[in-house]
Amino acid sequence: MADEATIRPAERGDIDGIQRVARRAWGGAYGGVLPEDALDEMLAVHYSDEVLGRTIASSKRSLFVAEDDGTIVGYASGGPSDIDVEGELSIYLDPDWWGQGLGKRLLDCVAESLAEQDVERIEEKVLDENEVGNAFYEKHFDRVGREEIEIGGTTWTANVYRTEIA
Repeated sequence: MADEATIRPAERGDIDGIQRVARRAWGGAYGGVLPEDALDEMLAVHYSDEVLGRTIASSKRSLFVAEDDGTIVGYASGGPSDIDVEGELSIYLDPDWWGQGLGKRLLDCVAESLAEQDVERIEEKVLDENEVGNAFYEKHFDRVGREEIEIGGTTWTANVYRTEIA
């Protein structure tokens, strides 16, 4: 199934599909863990039409979608962080697509895009409670530490993962 999905750069017409996948993926990974209002706020802030439109138009950030039969089933975005040689990454799949290899294909697209911008490594933070996310990053990255982060007024522990790409 994952081999049949097409990965391509996102377009403005993909915004609704990206938002739908974000809601399903965040709900699948954090439902019952993060309060519903915190999830709603994260989605409203980070996945608004305006934010996604700016990301799609950016020359510094990449946003790729995975599509199956015309339906967006996943996406990945990345760009340089404040540290010139380090990149940031986000990968989310519809839960129906978890564990099928599509996340790795999206990771490879973002890593290639970042390498073209002279980024040498990617770092990502994943909450302890996100079992699917931690399993993915444990396979493809090195866990280099832990950090406390705040979401919705609550402090959470996140694993910090890093991998070299250049």
